[in-house]
Formats: sequence, C-alpha cells, structure tokens
Amino acid sequence: MFQNFENDSSDCGNPRRLAALRKEMRRRGLDGFIVPREDEFQGEYLPAANERLKWLTGFGGSAGIAIVLARKAVLFVDGRYILQAPKQIDTSQFDIVQIPATMPPDWLAKNLERGQTIGFDPRLHSHQSVKTYRKAVKNIGAKIKPMRSNPLDILWHDRPALPETLVKIHPTRLAGMTSLDKRKKLASDLKHRKVDSVLLTQPENIAWLLNIRATD
Repeated sequence: MFQNFENDSSDCGNPRRLAALRKEMRRRGLDGFIVPREDEFQGEYLPAANERLKWLTGFGGSAGIAIVLARKAVLFVDGRYILQAPKQIDTSQFDIVQIPATMPPDWLAKNLERGQTIGFDPRLHSHQSVKTYRKAVKNIGAKIKPMRSNPLDILWHDRPALPETLVKIHPTRLAGMTSLDKRKKLASDLKHRKVDSVLLTQPENIAWLLNIRATD
C-alpha cells in the first residue's frame, strides 16, 4: 500500500494520515493500533526516522502514546505536556488524556468491545507493557496482536533514513576506566548477585561499557 503524503507538514498531525492508518488497520483486520513514542531501544532520544508518534499526531514531546480505534483516537501525555499537546495536534481528530490519571491499558479496557483486536509493533514495547495491555483487554474478551510490520512505516513514504555514523573509541583518559576493566567489574558484580548474565539494550549503556561513541 502506498499513499502520497508529500504535501503534508511533518510538524502537524494531518487528518489524511489518521484516515490512512485506519484504512490500513481495516486491511489487516484490526480494530485499533497502539503508537508509542519509543523505538526499539526504549530510550528518550529518537532519530527523526523513528518519530512515528510525531508523524501521526504532530506531538513533539519526549513522552506520549496514541491509540487509534475506528471511531476514536486519543493521545496520552503526562502533566509536562498537557498545555503543549493541544497546540501541536488536531484536537478534532485526537482527544488528549493525561496520565497517570488514566493509563492507556485502562482506557482500552473501557473503549474496546468483546471480540475486537488491537495491533501493536512488538519492537516498540517492553515485555511488561505488553503483559499489562494483554491482561487489560483479555478481561473484556478482546485481544492484542503483534504485527510483523508497522503500518505507519508503510504509510510514511518519505520517512528519513536512519542515521549511520562511524563508531569511535572513547579515550580511557576521558572514560576513567578501560572497557576491559568495566566488563570485569560488571562480571564480578553479576557473580556477587548470583546472576548468570545481563541483557543491555539501551545504546548509552552499551556505549559506556565498550567505551565507544558515535553521533547517531
């Protein structure tokens, strides 16, 4: 599926994008779709290519989540952005809900119907958040479904390329410790805690441990 959004402003949520997402949802047999701001690394800092929430809604804050249903669309923000959000999004298309007063899984439980299915991109959610969503919708007889591909990525035809820069060694005089010493210290700490391994996913943690830097 391909639609031309070339004339759409990337700084505001164009209603054509929301309509296109709903059309794609219907094609996939979905009654809704969850759009978090996070990317695969679950971090605060995103490259332009991963600003899916901003592309869809126009909201440019560092935290937020949208849920799109066939006849409702809502943007969840915390208190930091309750004034910013209405200035950036089309409030005739999206309702604004403040968290934690109302959490997205709780909203879904009240707005989905039995037998409905809501899709999500499993790369963009933590294991715990998926469990919370699944429990909330299961209680009303609905379900959530992981997507092999993100419908927004199909619709966003002029999506910027992901940055690709050279990795550089961060000097030990600035890092304070060699990467080897950091890894030995981490291994010792894991052994002390009787833990066999640790999974590192956030780029800043990996860059710190390996004493590497890049500009993407």
